[in-house]
Amino acid sequence: RSFVRFRFETRSLTELFLEVAERRWRDEADIVNRARRLGLDLTVAQKMIVVDLAEQDGAIGLADPHHEVMRLLQQAGIAGTAIAVEDGLVCLVPADTGQDGARFAKLPHKIAAGLGRYFEGEPVVVLSEACAALVDYPIAWERCRRMIRIGRSFG
Repeated sequence: RSFVRFRFETRSLTELFLEVAERRWRDEADIVNRARRLGLDLTVAQKMIVVDLAEQDGAIGLADPHHEVMRLLQQAGIAGTAIAVEDGLVCLVPADTGQDGARFAKLPHKIAAGLGRYFEGEPVVVLSEACAALVDYPIAWERCRRMIRIGRSFG
């Protein structure tokens, strides 16, 4: 039952995130309300941590990396949402980490190391600038994807 719930929530969050990241939304209030129903507050400034799993062995599903990322977020004391996308994961975390800035700065490295145990090597992990409004997400998403492509080209 929890697997079915995980699949439904993941698919719904994925669809919502891609609508925002690819600028396919028309009504901002509708997107914000849909996100809120899924437990995501898009009215709060957030940063994206994008994990590229395209170069990794696809034999393992996205459930294990998803759980590992959520465990690492919880361990760091950071409330966040992990969203499965085609070739990886996107974590939306509050942009204002308060006094835990140092702990937050280490998080992308911990995610890469933690997920490296599931695969033959560590995946590329990229941190975006803060997204304060819906129009910021497509810009940040494209920058992260560009950095990932550059990272892949260097191996």
